[in-house]
Amino acid sequence: MADSLKETFKQYSKEIPKAAAGIRISDAQKKAQNQDLYIGEFSEDKRHGWGKYVMAKGDRYKGQFQMDLMQGRGVYRFANTASSASGPATFYYIGEFKDNQFHGLGKMTFYDGTLYLGSFNNNAMHSTRAQLKYANGDKYKGAVSNNMKSEVQEGLYTYACGDLYLGQFRGDKKEGQGKLQIAGTTVHYEGDFKDDKKCGHCEIFDLGPQHGKFTGTLNANEELEGKGCRMEFPGKIRYEGEMKENMFHGGGRLVYVDSGNTYEGQFYQHHKDGECTFTIGKTGQVYRGQFEFNYESATGKCDYGKRI
Repeated sequence: MADSLKETFKQYSKEIPKAAAGIRISDAQKKAQNQDLYIGEFSEDKRHGWGKYVMAKGDRYKGQFQMDLMQGRGVYRFANTASSASGPATFYYIGEFKDNQFHGLGKMTFYDGTLYLGSFNNNAMHSTRAQLKYANGDKYKGAVSNNMKSEVQEGLYTYACGDLYLGQFRGDKKEGQGKLQIAGTTVHYEGDFKDDKKCGHCEIFDLGPQHGKFTGTLNANEELEGKGCRMEFPGKIRYEGEMKENMFHGGGRLVYVDSGNTYEGQFYQHHKDGECTFTIGKTGQVYRGQFEFNYESATGKCDYGKRI
């Protein structure tokens, strides 16, 4: 959930116990000195049973009371309203209460239309199987702990565009092990995430038929980078070695699948450049020396035999 959603909930949930504290009402319908109003059932001069409670600041509660506390099932509506395209928007909760707090199963609707379905624990969203439907069309199914997506259990996040993420979260962002599928394509990623980005070890990153498959590591900018990388363009080339900023860079081995030709040596920004061994697959002839920007260096040594 977005930071604004967390902060909005945090701000208003803290006010709930304060609003009901210290109320003294002796009649079935009476405004107290602080102008709060209660209409409903009493027991031993305390609100007990079903009732309607209107607070001076404008918040409203309709539901069950137990010995002057909101307890049982009820509806709580916050006074403040926000405007939307369809008119005034409200922020309200429907569900279970305990000791003046949201506690148990419930549904909360935020000003922007975002909807939470799940359990609450002492005014905090806390559930092993929650559902969130965001105003922008995104959806989340999974665990929620202390108003954020759980760090322990996997969750499924469906973007409005159709992209899917299944994995771990931390600080309400994608972090840990996860899988990401891009809608309408074969592009998918399985590996580590950090701070909502693909970052760390990657089991597989299928970039589609035109861009190949990758295994290795990604940096904080979601770029292919590090040692021990493997890149394959099916039926075309296969690369194993170092990468930097999405390019072959450092020591590596490049195999041309159709011809069997192999280059093993240094790369610089995607170019064959530096000390190397180049082998022609069909004949086994070998060039040992240097390449400069994809071409054999004039100073290199060649033991091809007869050139082809």
